[in-house]
Amino acid sequence: MREAKRKIQVTGGFTHILSLPIEWIQKIGLKKGDNVHLFLKEDNTILVGEEKKRESLNISITVDEKDNIEDVYRLVVAYYLAGYDFIKIITPEEGFNKNYKKWLKNTARKLLIGLDVVSESSREMVFRCFINYEDFPFSNILNTIGDIVETMYEDITLCLREENIDLAYEVIQRDSEVNRFCLFAIRQLIEASEYSSVRKKIGINNTIQIFNYRLIVKNLERIGDHIKNIANSFIQIYDNGKIGKIDYPSQFFDITINIKKLFIDSLEILFDYRIDEANVNINKTKELIGVIESLKKEILVQEVVFSKKVLFITILNSLERISNYLADINELIINISIEKQ
Repeated sequence: MREAKRKIQVTGGFTHILSLPIEWIQKIGLKKGDNVHLFLKEDNTILVGEEKKRESLNISITVDEKDNIEDVYRLVVAYYLAGYDFIKIITPEEGFNKNYKKWLKNTARKLLIGLDVVSESSREMVFRCFINYEDFPFSNILNTIGDIVETMYEDITLCLREENIDLAYEVIQRDSEVNRFCLFAIRQLIEASEYSSVRKKIGINNTIQIFNYRLIVKNLERIGDHIKNIANSFIQIYDNGKIGKIDYPSQFFDITINIKKLFIDSLEILFDYRIDEANVNINKTKELIGVIESLKKEILVQEVVFSKKVLFITILNSLERISNYLADINELIINISIEKQ
């Protein structure tokens, strides 16, 4: 019997008593005098028994010479995101290729926060995740992602204004930092969905918020990806000045300024849950997208060097996608605001 209906009895005028089905008592092994823990959950249901405790998770991955190193790394990332604390990689008798081992260690250290090698031999490599969630409130992680993406956007705008190819390369490198913190945020959220103790440590009030926060993280990551795309396009097409001076359309930098302001306004209300301001931001993105679409049509019919036309359209496409992602973030802020009421 998985479900039962019981009436609450009152004794002494104040004490409320609820009886448990005998089948449950026998299955759990309770007896007279045992202490029972009661937990009032977020959905107002009552949990009888112990809350799920987080225990150390360990996994061993056996690989052979046929396994691609990037495939193995993707497995490491998957177990990292799932909350594993120890990830052991075991190879056949001939052991690790020296370059294989070096690439795997360096890539994991570079992109997975808190993960490092604690033991290794010719045939085994053990990664351990050193993370104390109390040191990393989720709001701090999300704000850090937002700050990095904002500086990337500022620098790519400056790069386009000054035609500074070095700045473009810096922006591309910084995208790895965004990915690094996004992976860490997703690990936090996955564990928070399973353990109330983790939710308390990282400052999330309930499981309903987790889905929306995860989408906000993904949207910030995609904004970073499009800023990186702009940098790559600039490098490929500009080609160290061979196409000459770039005369951007008159509205171009007005669009970039408005997107930056919209981005800042969106980040400011991430944890303030101001529905009115989120709606204002959404309406602004619609206006921006309309301006971008009109400018793209103008560029397509203008007599402009083909390589420059490709650059303008590519950048505007990415700016349009960034605007869409900002609209999505503000819609998610509204969703979270409603859930908190």
